[in-house]
Amino acid sequence: MTRVYWYDLVDDGSDPSEKEQNFGMLRQPVTATTANPVPVTANAPEPAAVVQAVAARMPGGRTYAGTDGLSAPADSIRFTGSGTTRVVRATAARDLTVSATGPVTLVGSWGRRTVRQPTDGRFTLAADPFPVFVEGPVNGVGVATPQ
Repeated sequence: MTRVYWYDLVDDGSDPSEKEQNFGMLRQPVTATTANPVPVTANAPEPAAVVQAVAARMPGGRTYAGTDGLSAPADSIRFTGSGTTRVVRATAARDLTVSATGPVTLVGSWGRRTVRQPTDGRFTLAADPFPVFVEGPVNGVGVATPQ
């Protein structure tokens, strides 16, 4: 894919109660009002723009390398290149087990990084509809077994 198009780049209006005016990835500059108490002095990114930027950056330059074989509602997709990045999510909340030989970096949809140290070669990851990018010496991702 060489191009991406989206509707709308910038909100069509500034009334937060009018959903048709608020489809943009960026907010219009607005002055503070009772209905919209936060002024915006320039086009400001909406949450979707931040998440899109993180999702584009994390596997950037890597090649699709398959899945970890999970079944719905969970998924773990591998991208390889300079290291491996997995995109892990679940359409319904689900605990997953990450098997790893050392510290693993988790990057959430908002770009926040945390490091998890496996105990006995694994740790539990709570997956939900928001993707988590998993980097490090991971051997696999599977469904956690109840204890």
